Amino acid sequence: QRAMRPFDSDRRVNLMNAPERGWLRFALGGVAFEIEPEPGLSWRLPAFDGLALPLPAATHASARCRVRVDPTLQPLAWSDGTAAWEELRAGVAIRGAELALELRSRADRCYEVDARIASERCIPQLVLQLAAAVIELAGGLCLHATAVEWGGAAVLMLGPSGAGKTTASQLLGDVRCFANDRVAVWETPAGFGVWALPIGSPPLLARSSRAALPLSAFLRVRQAPQSCSLR
Repeated sequence: QRAMRPFDSDRRVNLMNAPERGWLRFALGGVAFEIEPEPGLSWRLPAFDGLALPLPAATHASARCRVRVDPTLQPLAWSDGTAAWEELRAGVAIRGAELALELRSRADRCYEVDARIASERCIPQLVLQLAAAVIELAGGLCLHATAVEWGGAAVLMLGPSGAGKTTASQLLGDVRCFANDRVAVWETPAGFGVWALPIGSPPLLARSSRAALPLSAFLRVRQAPQSCSLR
């Protein structure tokens, strides 16, 4: 089971409003999305802090998704975003309290998706779960990590919750927050690239203006028994 929540931010905008019978097109986490909401579904996607980019953008996989509201799914006052994944013959099924997805491969790194949600409020959660599924199915990595921009590249802090990843990032000096809790890592001809995903609490550091960066380093973070230090 996997939990994934968007930024707890009130800064929402009409980044993309669905034209009637039209497809919404954007990139997030290195994935190109084409999404068709059912007629009457009001599509309001959060700003995702500038991480959802208009197409064309450099991407490594794609997904075409049809979305409808399913009255059998019950809207909740609060959900931790946990969802169960089940492997299918040519894809994966994902089921949470407020959403259900079926992804099937139609070509190399290209997926067709049928999505059901409890209400329009579930759209951010739908996009994040869909991005994570496509990233992993297409050969990328979706990592629980804090990332900073340092010298034009991404440095990833790896460790379990509470290990001190955010604290360690604040000790690095002149850096900017690239991702606060989750990243997508893709192999490219030039090396490994990192895309920020808009998950977790708002960062304490100033935010990077970049949505993707080359990977510079991994740092494993362990909680010190007493005071913190960099080694």
